[in-house]
Amino acid sequence: MYSKKFSLDLQLALLLSLLMLGFAGSAGAADFKVLLAFDGSNGALPRWQTLTFDSSGNLYGASAGGSWYYGGVVYKLVPNPDGTWVQSILTSFDGGLDGWDVYSGVVFDNAGNLYGETGSGGPLPGGCGFYTSNGCGTVYKLAPNPDGSWARTFVHTFEGRSDGRAPGHGLVSDAAGNFYGTTESDGLCDGAISRDNKCGTVFQLTSNPDGSWTHEVIDYFPKTGTFPQGGLAIDAAGAMYGTTEWGGGLGSCDNNSCGTVFKLAPNPDGTWAETVLHRFGNALDGSRPIGGVIFDSDGNLYGTTYSGGDTACDCGTVFRLTPNPDGSWTEHVLLRFAGGGLGKNPSAGLAMDSAGNLYGTAYSGGAHGYGTVFKLRPNVDGTWTKSVLHAFSGGWDGSNPWSKLILDPAGDLYGTASTGGRGRNGVVFEIVP
Repeated sequence: MYSKKFSLDLQLALLLSLLMLGFAGSAGAADFKVLLAFDGSNGALPRWQTLTFDSSGNLYGASAGGSWYYGGVVYKLVPNPDGTWVQSILTSFDGGLDGWDVYSGVVFDNAGNLYGETGSGGPLPGGCGFYTSNGCGTVYKLAPNPDGSWARTFVHTFEGRSDGRAPGHGLVSDAAGNFYGTTESDGLCDGAISRDNKCGTVFQLTSNPDGSWTHEVIDYFPKTGTFPQGGLAIDAAGAMYGTTEWGGGLGSCDNNSCGTVFKLAPNPDGTWAETVLHRFGNALDGSRPIGGVIFDSDGNLYGTTYSGGDTACDCGTVFRLTPNPDGSWTEHVLLRFAGGGLGKNPSAGLAMDSAGNLYGTAYSGGAHGYGTVFKLRPNVDGTWTKSVLHAFSGGWDGSNPWSKLILDPAGDLYGTASTGGRGRNGVVFEIVP
């Protein structure tokens, strides 16, 4: 027979184990590790900035705040043999003509240069329309120097109005090295309801032989919706796919329509053909797709909506769009968030591994109320098995993830939480599923 002391010790051990499992927030006992805690001086408030790897396994990212100037930073994380990571700051933004609101991550070109966006500011002394005394956001380039430093130049400064305003949701490149992105505001609103001129543009940046760049607006919203926030995906034929948070002409979401998934296909004459693949227009369908879309190997598109889905919760969805032979697309809702332990209100897009599993982040909800990292595994019968890999506690592990996850060759996940952590300004984390 067990003694009372032994029984009490066993109960305490079991309670401690349960508490540790709850704090880890993992239904599947995934390993969670904080790689970097922002403290303000080394960056702060990582939001939509998706991380990226170089060929050596180093991580690169950006944060909207931090540094001595509080305008945002671009940073690099180098792994050590003991599992720790060392951060270095590649550039800091001081606001104004220098740019600020570093909302996008960075991407590489074939020569090893980095490109990113600031949502505000930039070297435009004449001012951004009637908004500010400087630019309406920038696309910038970081070129590595032999001494390990990085030289920053501006590729384009947005002027507002027809040129667009507030880029910042990521760049993509085609096979020729051209970059494409979106601005979430201005453009040509054509008198449509636009939520304070939040119509937006799709733009192209073409590199010239002299090292300069040519900026061209290739699409104006609200033809295919308004307020694009999720960035773009590009297929092998050079067509681009994206989402708009509002617009579309169906239903009513806060005096506006509920968002779209759109396609832009290049024409032989250099123009672009616009198609709306799906219009979100009812509660069960989902609404406000702000995270962009990704492809699978069969050409299906996957994404999330921030709201809609469960009529009692308005907590968002995970969806798939399947192309039909007649050129139309059919939506399938794979998951309706209901506000429980899985989380709610995903604000980022999805990642997919080689087995077809989907991974994403929910901004809030979960076991502790501070968001989750979730997984959806496809089953042979067409259903999906859902699990929580981590529930954020709001403490050392961070809170409220906004950014899209990325995977390394081993299938480990990397992302950011926008706040929390020991420095209370967000974290970079790794999850081994």
